[in-house]
Amino acid sequence: MKKNGTIAISDMSQEPDFDDDTQDDRSSNWKLIRRLARDSLADYRGRLAAALFFMLLMAGSTAGMAWIMRSAINQVFLEKNATAMWGIAAMVLLLAITKGFADFAQTVIMTKIGNGIVSTYQSRIFRKLLSLDMTFFTRVHSSKLIARINNNARAGKDVILLIITSVGRDFVTLLALLAVMIVQDPLLSLAALAIGPFVIIGVITLVRKARALADAEFKGMSQIIQSTQETFQGIRTVKSFTLEDEMQARFEDTVHSVERRRNAIARIGAIMSPLMETLGGVLIASVLVYAGWQTIFAGKTPGEFMSFIAAFLLAYEPAKRLAGVQVSLQRNLRAAHKMYTLLDMESLEVPVATPTLSAPLGGEIVMSDIVFGYGKKEVIHGVSITARSGEIIALVGPSGSGKSTIFSLIQRFFKPWSGTIEIGGVDISTIDHASLRKGIGVVSQEVNLFAGTISENIRLGRPDASDEEVRAAAESAMATKFIEQMPLGFDTLIGERGATLSGGQAQRIAIARAMLKQAPILLLDEATSALDAETERDVREAVSTLMKGKTTIVIAHRLSTIAKADRIYLLVDGRVVDSGTHAQLKRRSEMYRRLFGTEIELQ
Repeated sequence: MKKNGTIAISDMSQEPDFDDDTQDDRSSNWKLIRRLARDSLADYRGRLAAALFFMLLMAGSTAGMAWIMRSAINQVFLEKNATAMWGIAAMVLLLAITKGFADFAQTVIMTKIGNGIVSTYQSRIFRKLLSLDMTFFTRVHSSKLIARINNNARAGKDVILLIITSVGRDFVTLLALLAVMIVQDPLLSLAALAIGPFVIIGVITLVRKARALADAEFKGMSQIIQSTQETFQGIRTVKSFTLEDEMQARFEDTVHSVERRRNAIARIGAIMSPLMETLGGVLIASVLVYAGWQTIFAGKTPGEFMSFIAAFLLAYEPAKRLAGVQVSLQRNLRAAHKMYTLLDMESLEVPVATPTLSAPLGGEIVMSDIVFGYGKKEVIHGVSITARSGEIIALVGPSGSGKSTIFSLIQRFFKPWSGTIEIGGVDISTIDHASLRKGIGVVSQEVNLFAGTISENIRLGRPDASDEEVRAAAESAMATKFIEQMPLGFDTLIGERGATLSGGQAQRIAIARAMLKQAPILLLDEATSALDAETERDVREAVSTLMKGKTTIVIAHRLSTIAKADRIYLLVDGRVVDSGTHAQLKRRSEMYRRLFGTEIELQ
């Protein structure tokens, strides 16, 4: 649904369809081009002016080369004027040097402008993605987002550069050469221009075919990224189940599909060449017959026709590029439109207009009658949970009971459909998102580490922390021993998603990161689940120290974690079915006893 010209994510029950494109008419194209120019060129006015100057210099030099052919033929070859020969040769050399230098200068300048535009758009897209609500990321595959950052940012640049070079270089060069042709022979120039309508009809036909293929090509590129990403992120599973041949077959199907679409687009673009070659050949043959007749029977000088033919031949390349520009422009406009579809998307995670709190949080957490769901499916049904300041609260229940969703709601990744969540007596909907999350430390079963060093990953908890504080956090998380055994210690690179670390090592790095953050609220998702028995005891003691004086909510699967909680909430199918201490639930709740079965019996 569109709202004030933007797309509201909250109204989407399915993945936003980035490939649905209603931007087909010329007015929309021009609006998009104007927006691209406004967004892209504001910071490059000086460079753009310089590039246009050199393009005009190129156009003038090219026209001058054609014009001087008249004097070269008449004065050098017919009149055999030696003085004119040297002067004309020097002029030709000067024009060639000028054209070459101008071409070099405009290419370098336009390349710098283009690279700057790409960087700007990539940053804007990335910033926009970071600002979007978690709802968006549950509905869109990351491969499409990667394609947006890589392909669509370049498309925005290509549209701008294509128009500038087409107008500033090719079109002006063509006009200058047409002026030379008209001066030499107006009637012959009129005949040359007669091929224009045939070219236009051909281009319009080709553009229509290119539109559909451009969309199909982008979808294919997203599928290639998706296949690559999923295969290598799940490489352990691929190898464990010997899925190499299956994944290779899937990848090759996608690649070959994209190959076919690219070949089709290439054919459409390339067909302009034989079209122009054929029409050009017809015209050149006609010119030769006409020129010969005029020279033999009408007293025209050969220099006039050589100048005309030189201008015509020099005009051929810019005319061919202009004839094919619509195909390339349409393809890039489609991709640029998709980029703006994302940039214009309305985020649910909008800044709080008048935040009531912008300092670290603390105190009691109260969830009152929370209702929430994904899409149209309700998954949390009237949940009320209270965690008093300094308490340890455990959430238990079977898989899918809503425990992780509650963590997401506390961090305001999602907005409840109804009900309120308060921290320290303040509704979190009125708290600035950054301030809210800075006051919450999180350690999850799914550890997310980033490419970089161990030290850099720990320091994400508090970027301004000193080396001593990073080391102290690692010590508290019982991580120092294995870190110091690594080749470069804290400066060891851990690889993508912590690929060089064991599960237990990665989790201790995450615990160290949470410790360094020193947040007054802790959310722990069975933070010690990946550790062996001995390490678990050490880390459990460190985590216990960390929790002192802090409000802690833990998703617990082990009885050893649950037993020391001040209060336990038992969730089933998104509802709180019971709450109390471990002893109370053990005595009165059959569901609780069934959930922990053998562990309770062994107590």
